Amino acid sequence: MDDFLQLMWTGRQACKPAYRVGPYPRNCYILHYILEGRGKVRAHGVETTVEAGQMFAIWKGESLVYCADEQAPWTYVWVDFDGEAAYGLLAQTGFSRTARVSPTLERQIFEPLFERLHAANASRLPHEGCAALLALFSALIRAFPADRAPRLKAAERAAAMLRAGFSDPNLRIDAIAKAEHLSRSQLYRLFYGEYGVSPKSYLRTLRLSLARRLLQEHALSVAEVAASCGYTDPLYFSADFKREYGDSPKAFAKKLP
Repeated sequence: MDDFLQLMWTGRQACKPAYRVGPYPRNCYILHYILEGRGKVRAHGVETTVEAGQMFAIWKGESLVYCADEQAPWTYVWVDFDGEAAYGLLAQTGFSRTARVSPTLERQIFEPLFERLHAANASRLPHEGCAALLALFSALIRAFPADRAPRLKAAERAAAMLRAGFSDPNLRIDAIAKAEHLSRSQLYRLFYGEYGVSPKSYLRTLRLSLARRLLQEHALSVAEVAASCGYTDPLYFSADFKREYGDSPKAFAKKLP
C-alpha cells in the first residue's frame, strides 16, 4: 500500500510575519491549504500570491520558496505524500508547473479533509492514510480539474472520478452522471462503449482490487479493509469479495504465505 499512495506527514502552522521556507529540494509531494491570511510562493522564477481558501502544490524534487505576508501572515495546513499514484493524481488536478495555485476552495469541504489526514497520520495505519489522501484528491479533482479535462470523453472523465474517489463510501454513479450533464443510462452507454463494463462494475473492481492488496500486505480486520475500500457493510463486502475471488476475506487471508 505504501508504494501506491503514502501519507508521510501532516501539520498546521500559524506563521509569523515574513516567515520563509526554502529553497531546498523536497523528497516528496506537498499540498498546502491556506486557512487564514496570505503569502507568496516563488517557483521557477514566478512569484504568486496565495490567499485564504487557496491551495498550492510542490512537486517531489522541486526546490522553491514560500513566505508569509508581513501584514497578514498565513495560517495553513499541509500534507506530505508520495507513492506511484501521486504524480498521476496531481496530473488530474489543475495544478501544473506553471499553474501553481488553485482557485478559492470551500473551507467547509477541505478543512475537514485535512483533519481526516491528520487523524490518519496519528493512527500510523497506512490504509487510513491512503484512504484519506484519495478522499482529498476526489474533492480536489472535482473542484479544480485539469485543463485538459473538458477535452476528454465523458467516459474518461467518469473513470478518472471513480479512480480518484472509489474509497469514498458516498461516491455515487448518479452524482458523476449529473456532473457530466448526463442521465445514468446515457453515462452507462458511453462508459460501456469505452471500457466494456458498467461504471458500477468498474467501481466494484477498483474497490475489490484494493481490498485484495490490503489483505495481502497488511494484518487488518475485515471491517477495516471494508471501510478502507468504500464499503459501509462488512458483511456485504465479504459476500462481494467471495463472489469475485471464490473465498471470503478471512479465508483468503489464511491462505496467504
